[in-house]
Amino acid sequence: MQALQRLMKLLRPTAVSEAPAPAGARPVPGPSVAGLPPASAALYDGLFCDRLEGFAPPNGTAVAAWQATLFAREPRAVAVRSLADDAGTEARVRALAWQWLREHGHTLPARRLLGVIFEVPMGSSLDVLAAYTDGSVRLLHHEGPPALIDDAHPALQAALRAVFVAARPIVNRLEPESGRRKPPSLRQVRLSFLTSDGRCTGEGTMAALQVDPLAGPLIAAGAQLLADVGKLVNRR
Repeated sequence: MQALQRLMKLLRPTAVSEAPAPAGARPVPGPSVAGLPPASAALYDGLFCDRLEGFAPPNGTAVAAWQATLFAREPRAVAVRSLADDAGTEARVRALAWQWLREHGHTLPARRLLGVIFEVPMGSSLDVLAAYTDGSVRLLHHEGPPALIDDAHPALQAALRAVFVAARPIVNRLEPESGRRKPPSLRQVRLSFLTSDGRCTGEGTMAALQVDPLAGPLIAAGAQLLADVGKLVNRR
């Protein structure tokens, strides 16, 4: 078993942040993910930030400022674009804003990277590690509770930087896809990249990805990030 898969198997989160992401909304679950515990399956769909309706504020709840922009009766494109461009805004909120702009036919800058998602099959289940450019991380584990880290923790920043440095040359080679694939099948590790002009995706066996000159460094960076997440959540 290769490094990332071995770490996924050994790591079982024992602590979880209660902060939702993006702030102010809990994504409505999409199609079920076979084998994931209910708490993780409910979060899976929201990792990709590509289904705006799942982030609409429920009736009777407080509306976050970003929701007021995206879910106004008639959203203003200039306000949505400002949200998408704001480096100080949560990465998942920015991804939702870029999604709105794409759906409404606006001209977009190319390949502004906001997140990298690793999907690793584990037997009949799936583990998912999602890293975002605002320093937040999500780990959905096939046996334990999800780990949600929203505070750009210093212990993770070096590994996060390595992930995004390794992701950049891959993103430059891939074309954005329309729609979203089903979760990967057994033995296929999937790498998804959330960008301003859409989601880019690549996949292959762990053995093939580890020796690939582009994917190999990203798999190694993901393994280090996973190890650092494990140390952090098990200290909390």
